[in-house]
Amino acid sequence: GFNSVGSYALGVRAQMSQNGYTLHSGMTVAGTNLKQSNVLTRTTSALIGGMSGTWRTMGHSYAYYIYNNMSITVFLRIS
Repeated sequence: GFNSVGSYALGVRAQMSQNGYTLHSGMTVAGTNLKQSNVLTRTTSALIGGMSGTWRTMGHSYAYYIYNNMSITVFLRIS
């Protein structure tokens, strides 16, 4: 099921205070820094639910301040 080890999710790491934050393929990110997303997410207030555990990025995403500075990509839960 969702949020179990081995599951995939489309997620976002919102870094409103950091301009130019990039997620590179293979990075590990704590679930406490992630929220579930969809391809239409435009603001952090529209995001649902948190993600627990540790996740690995499966793609590359660059966040830019003009676009609410959100890095959205696919994540794989690894622990």
